[in-house]
Amino acid sequence: MGSICCCCSKGESTGHAVQPQASITAPLSGPSQPNRKALLISIEYKDCGADGGPSELPFARRDAEYWKEVITRRCGYQGANVVLMSDSAANPLHRPTYENIQREMRTLVHGLQAGDRRFFFFAGHAMQFPTRDNGASQGTASGSLPRRRNTEFDGMDESIITISKNAAGEYRTIKDNHIKEWMVDPLVPGSILTAVVDTCHSGTILDLPYRARLKRRKVVFEDARPDVDDLPQCRGTVICVSACEDGQKATEWKRGSEQTGPLTLAMSDLFDPEGFQWAPQGTSGSAQPAGPIRVKALLKHLKKHDKPNQQTPWVTCGSRDPNIEFAP
Repeated sequence: MGSICCCCSKGESTGHAVQPQASITAPLSGPSQPNRKALLISIEYKDCGADGGPSELPFARRDAEYWKEVITRRCGYQGANVVLMSDSAANPLHRPTYENIQREMRTLVHGLQAGDRRFFFFAGHAMQFPTRDNGASQGTASGSLPRRRNTEFDGMDESIITISKNAAGEYRTIKDNHIKEWMVDPLVPGSILTAVVDTCHSGTILDLPYRARLKRRKVVFEDARPDVDDLPQCRGTVICVSACEDGQKATEWKRGSEQTGPLTLAMSDLFDPEGFQWAPQGTSGSAQPAGPIRVKALLKHLKKHDKPNQQTPWVTCGSRDPNIEFAP
């Protein structure tokens, strides 16, 4: 098939473009947008494995609910401004289909103003495809579109897997090119996008130009894509924390008898001194505001969870700012 997939045997490129539609919880028109808004996508892939699709991830929704607790209790987000997508969502517009995810990604950054903050979280499956001409959205993984050069060091585009299928029964995916187009490119000066992507093949899932890493105790920035010099400067501030490198798989971890995404567990003690709380108790300690985390402190923390050559968390950014912060 010409693709590399985590626990999945079928996949498709992004398919035809879908026009954005208004979201029930996050309208595209009306009053000015709230200062803080979040999109949390959890895909459990229930019953997908029976037809050769992605394997089930029973912890995905719980991890998304944990991040909702973090940002509403610790980071100043209002519950009404947080969209949580899941397979079992009562609102059909919040189920993680290709069309719904595209609409909500666009809605997340629509109408941004300086000072606005946006938070994005994804828990699900991802895979890789050979790069295609101009980020084309037509065809499937086995198609014969011409290759695009100099956008990926490894010649592969990263894609998240939705629960939608095409006419051939293949699960539709959303490539990193389109995630960047829908959520990063619309940023305005002074706006901030913070992303946590807890999935396989996620190192450059937002297609950001730079990777931040520690070298001799200093923060250094490396090009995350070979065409950095040809890219327009990112207009807002964006930082993405990913579970692993593009070519790696993110294996779920266990805490006691429970499973969780590796990145969610690794980052949990940055917000909860006692570690990951499956059911936050609302104690005064857990409700204290969470201050911004400087990128150096973030990298030092993630280094403790690095599994060289197996699973190395990545931090990518829209600029080479050594003072950039993880601040949902």
